[in-house]
Amino acid sequence: MYARVLVLAAVFAAASPSLTLPERVRRVVLEVGSNDDPVVAVGEDALTIAFEPLMDVVARTRPRANLRMVPAAVTADGETGLRAFHFYNDRGWSSSLGTPAQPGQFWNNAPARGDGTVALVPALGLGDVLDSLGSVDVALLKTDMQGADFGAVASAGTRVRRIAWLLTELWVDNVRTYAGFNNDLCRDWLPHMAAHGFSLVGLDCGGALADLPSCGG
Repeated sequence: MYARVLVLAAVFAAASPSLTLPERVRRVVLEVGSNDDPVVAVGEDALTIAFEPLMDVVARTRPRANLRMVPAAVTADGETGLRAFHFYNDRGWSSSLGTPAQPGQFWNNAPARGDGTVALVPALGLGDVLDSLGSVDVALLKTDMQGADFGAVASAGTRVRRIAWLLTELWVDNVRTYAGFNNDLCRDWLPHMAAHGFSLVGLDCGGALADLPSCGG
């Protein structure tokens, strides 16, 4: 895969709507597309809420006190409801609401393991998820949405400003791994997040730190 990881940082005041969380919780980590290895928040006042639509993946995820698994996909606001979710790669690691831009790659061409099978899954809007959290701090939003990352974040509008850190999978150099999505670092992420007060602080390419791009600027 050609995706890199974008880390963006900002400090803003939290917003307010309402979801019933344990009284101890003052800050949350949201992980979208966690598969079976979510980031688990540390501290008695912290909780990770991880979204993973594949039920067998949820079932094999090790329970932990600071982790709540939600068996649903997350998408752009306005694209919620029952959605077709496509299974790809070993253990479903590359599963997506989208389909491959380049069929026949090693991660999407093995029907025997289920590649290309489709399930209907519930999908929640990212903005709605943020609205539901009440006044708790959103310490981190981590997304691994196989192409749908930018669309979901952009649809949340100014609500992203309550997020302290964003760690997301994205594309660079006009590479597109899934069809029908906009998820490019220079074209999509940098201008949008800068408009909301975020700064790019790091890139990771396959486990190696990469130089920050100029994006033609």
